[in-house]
Amino acid sequence: MEERIEFSWHDYGVFGLMLALSTTVGVYFGFIKRQVTSNDYLLGGKNMSIIPVSSSLIASILSGVTLLAIPADVYLYGVTLWFTVPMFILTNALTSFVYMPVFYELQVTSTFEYLKLRFNNTIRTFASVLFVIGQLLYLPIVVYVPALALSQATNINTHVIVPLICTVCVFYTSFGGLRAVVWTDALQFIVMVAAIIAIVALGFSSDDIENIWNKNYEYGRLDISFSIDVTKRDTFWTATIGNSLIWTTYFMYNQGFVQKCISLPHYKAVRCAIINFAIGVMIIFSLAILTGLLMFAKYWNCDPQLLGKIKQYDQLLPYYVMDIARTIPGLPGLFISGIFSAALSTLSASINCLSASIYEDFIAPHIKKGTSERAITNYLKLLAMLIGALVTLLTYIIPYLGTIQPLAITVGSVTGSTLLGFYTCGMLIPAINAKGALFGGLTSILFVTWIISGAQYYKSVGLITYEPLPIGTGGCQNVTFLNSSVISYSRKTEEAAFVIYRISFYYYTLLGLLVFLLVAFIVSKLTPNCNKRLTKKYFSPVIRRFFNDSFISSLPRYTEQRAELLEIEKDS
Repeated sequence: MEERIEFSWHDYGVFGLMLALSTTVGVYFGFIKRQVTSNDYLLGGKNMSIIPVSSSLIASILSGVTLLAIPADVYLYGVTLWFTVPMFILTNALTSFVYMPVFYELQVTSTFEYLKLRFNNTIRTFASVLFVIGQLLYLPIVVYVPALALSQATNINTHVIVPLICTVCVFYTSFGGLRAVVWTDALQFIVMVAAIIAIVALGFSSDDIENIWNKNYEYGRLDISFSIDVTKRDTFWTATIGNSLIWTTYFMYNQGFVQKCISLPHYKAVRCAIINFAIGVMIIFSLAILTGLLMFAKYWNCDPQLLGKIKQYDQLLPYYVMDIARTIPGLPGLFISGIFSAALSTLSASINCLSASIYEDFIAPHIKKGTSERAITNYLKLLAMLIGALVTLLTYIIPYLGTIQPLAITVGSVTGSTLLGFYTCGMLIPAINAKGALFGGLTSILFVTWIISGAQYYKSVGLITYEPLPIGTGGCQNVTFLNSSVISYSRKTEEAAFVIYRISFYYYTLLGLLVFLLVAFIVSKLTPNCNKRLTKKYFSPVIRRFFNDSFISSLPRYTEQRAELLEIEKDS
């Protein structure tokens, strides 16, 4: 029996050093250079530098899901996902010129404060609840990914690893605030980039470039489908339209992303940080795609899962690293540290912005005026600890929900399309009022939840499956390849599952957004007297040039007298 490939003491040393450095940052900003005020804790005193913020943005957005799930997805389904990369130019331009200027000008601690200004407090609360739910659904996936990688490398149970990840992260996040998050992210960004570059370089050195290309070409990994069939899992359109819109929801209005940008001293610095972010994301995303091709060139002749070397495909990349780097002391440890770094940065950023959102939207309105800054900071630290504990508990259900890439996208789509609809309508469509936004949001989330629930049901009973591209079996001994069973499931899918449930999960966010806009527009037209008083600063600069304050004031709205009458009627 082949010996199991596991960590050496060099690997444990590298991994332990990364955790120790992350903890040290938390100790420094939590106990030595303490964050005295809530502004220091949440916004770093608004004097953060471009380079660490840029690195932090990249590290927090590119979680372990990117580094682990995307290579496995390419290994199974091909390189089509790469076409998302050029679209980052467009999505980051939208962020820089359409959405972020509004947040920065208003200087909102929570992005949901904007929705109160533009619509009303009901919309703000609704959106904030959706954001909290979405993050609590997504963060357990972020935590589970590095636990899976470390478990593959060390044979330590994931149930032991998960509390370790959360404890380290919650410690430096809760005590160090945004400064600790940003500087730890910058450190983890360096580790993450070093790890993925080292693995790509080693992959090329261990195989011939021509062979890598030929094997991927022969087995369809380089094929691109331009089919307009929305039920196909991977096409040019799912990558350029569907997946690009999903990535847009990760940073266009994301609380953590906005919070870090607002921590910069001026908007020129914000644009520089966003440009750096776009370049970094495109490079790392491309390297993750390339890693998937390298893995297939290594295992094209026999799949490690068929041999029982891994339990699920999300463990394939750690296995590959341990396999090709076993003779290089410390490199597997560097790679696992990179996966952990990506996860810790995403988790820390999310915990920080979640605590900010929960405090600003649900706690601050109910605490006494004049509460000391120290007390507010303690509230925020306690929230960070509670969020970390809840995420730890939720992580234990992730192994039963399928592979990471579709799971992460599906979970993000539940709330992402509705939140994107709120900010898009708010900043770009003056005619949509609070009632339209509310009904659009409710309809959108119910619609997306219905589709996802139906699709998950059919997947759970085996009536919807995604047939992977072929894998050679000549190098496997006494192993029966399972492609035949996948094909039979595909035939059953055609017979049993209604077409709407078979729509590619990459389109869920797009569908939700379209439903939101349609319903919001219709309801706004039917309720013309539901606008509040608006000013130009609530709208994106790209549309301000097309109207002036007289246009805004001419929009149908509640007048002050009408509002008073409604209050009197309500009281009586």
